[in-house]
Order: sequence, then C-alpha cells, then structure tokens
Amino acid sequence: MKYGLLIIILVIAALDSAAQTDSTMPAKDSLATPRAGAIASIIAGGNVSIISMDLEKLIYLKPFLILGGGIGMGITGNFTPFNEEPDQAYFTLPLHLTCNFGKGRNFVELGFGGTLLAGGGETYYPVYPMLGYRLLPLKRRKFSFRAWFYYPFGQEVPDVLTGGFGAGFGISL
Repeated sequence: MKYGLLIIILVIAALDSAAQTDSTMPAKDSLATPRAGAIASIIAGGNVSIISMDLEKLIYLKPFLILGGGIGMGITGNFTPFNEEPDQAYFTLPLHLTCNFGKGRNFVELGFGGTLLAGGGETYYPVYPMLGYRLLPLKRRKFSFRAWFYYPFGQEVPDVLTGGFGAGFGISL
C-alpha cells in the first residue's frame, strides 16, 4: 500500500501528458464547440472527506467515452456524538480515476479512488470503487454535477465515516 499513492499520481500525470494533444476537443461530428478540459468542484460527503475541493482533468477519447483523473484536498474527522475525548480532524488528499460512458451531457461514472488521511501523527490510505452519475456541460464555464456511491476497503480508519455517498458541484474550465 506504500506505493498506492505514487501509482495513482503517476497515472494522473500520464493522463495529463497524454491530454496535451487535442483530446479535449470532441469529435467533429459530435459538437461544434469544445468541451471543458477540466472541472473545479466542491465535493460534499465523498472521497472519505466531509468536504473537499477537487480539480479534475478530462480526456475525451470518443463522444461517448471520457476519462477523468482528479486530485483534491479536504477535511474529515472522527466526530463521534457523546464522546468525552476531543474529536480528531484529518487532512485528506483524495485521488481518483474514472471512465465516463454516456451521450450529450449525461454520463455513468465507473472508477476507483483512494484518499490519504493524515492527522494526529497517523496516516491512512483507504481505496474504494466508485459508481455514479455525472452531468457534464457542453461548453466551458458552465455548471457541472456528479453524484456517486463508494465503499472503501483495505485499511480501516478509526471512527471516521467512510463509505456511502458523495456529491460534487463545480464549474467547467
């Protein structure tokens, strides 16, 4: 698991270098204007974070197939009610890689992610599969939305809400 974060970072870097070509442009027969090459968003409840800010790079392979790779930073904690001990806050560094299948603005999102949690002198890195829905704008500087289910496995994080549902609201760049 030591190399999991490094592998995800290298995959995102490779995707970004592959995207230096004109892959952010849709196929000639699909749209007359270019779609966004990236999305900046605020994520609530997802990626093993209570809240996070993410930046995602999109690579258009076909009009119906889009790869996405993202990185962010956020916060979570072991906010346990009726606990006499102080709550522990964790800094989060979520990473994900997804394939999006769809048409027009509506896509089904399948992928995996991992989140580095650091706080209180301890670090954790749970990984998780993702399944969700994504609304992608047809033009730049427009509203974007995504919602997904995920369930972390591997390393357990004590008293931190992990798994469930995430939603993100953003702007296409």
